[in-house]
Amino acid sequence: MHSTLRPLCVLVATCSLTSLVHSQSSWEVATPFPDATVGRTEAVGVFHQGTLYALGGTPLRYENGIVTGEPERGAADYLPSGAPAWLQGKELDTEWGRMGAGVDGLGRLIAFGPARSGDPSATQDAFIYDIVTGHEGDVGLPDKLLDFTNFAYAVDDAGRLYAIGGGPGSQSAVAAAGFANTALVERYDAVADVWELLAPMPVARAGATASFDGQGHILVFGGYDATGAARTNTVYRYSIAGDSWSLVASLPTEPGGDDRYSDQRAILGADEQIWVLGGINGSNSAAGTTIDSVS
Repeated sequence: MHSTLRPLCVLVATCSLTSLVHSQSSWEVATPFPDATVGRTEAVGVFHQGTLYALGGTPLRYENGIVTGEPERGAADYLPSGAPAWLQGKELDTEWGRMGAGVDGLGRLIAFGPARSGDPSATQDAFIYDIVTGHEGDVGLPDKLLDFTNFAYAVDDAGRLYAIGGGPGSQSAVAAAGFANTALVERYDAVADVWELLAPMPVARAGATASFDGQGHILVFGGYDATGAARTNTVYRYSIAGDSWSLVASLPTEPGGDDRYSDQRAILGADEQIWVLGGINGSNSAAGTTIDSVS
């Protein structure tokens, strides 16, 4: 899961290192968010120590639930395993969403690179989240090196956090922002407490999705090209040991659509397959179809 939580019943594909295979699966209705009547967007999801967290995004919340003025804080909810309903955690200290998140090598829930709604650039902030205190007054983390939004993110088996590519996204967003999507890649190492630049992707991508594959690689799926003129169908593999990239596959064609995607989400499943979910399908970045099928 990542920055936009989409309705259930979305495209699902599984991926090995060399090919994409289809899976017949069924979906069941999950516990709705506390503000389900409004809908939740631009949140990031993390599973940590038996609890599912949804951080940031809209609708915004009031500080400490006190209704005064306008709500100005990103939402934060958590769902312990077996719990009948989501619980509200300490809200974020500003209107943040569209960020990366994961559990680092020290076992902390980390969020990074948040952006405010409508802002083509992200902040370079990174912070530890706690359901009681939020992140106000935390010990602080070093800032990210880059401030691109719409980056793909992943966490490897050593708890190192990756931010891959990013940028305004679509062609109209690139034109409005005045800068292109990027191929740059950075990683946070909690033990060293440092962000470091890695080998860049061979091509620029924004609105892609990424996942660790359990075998020493990060895979990056789809996304917009450098200018944002088109969505893409590529699957690139990053070798953690070799600090190098290779093109390994193409995404499957969506029934009734094509094989170009953005805004998907990917996760390594218990079956050791990478599951790629949802997103927007269509080569032309000025149009596209939000996917609600399962393949």
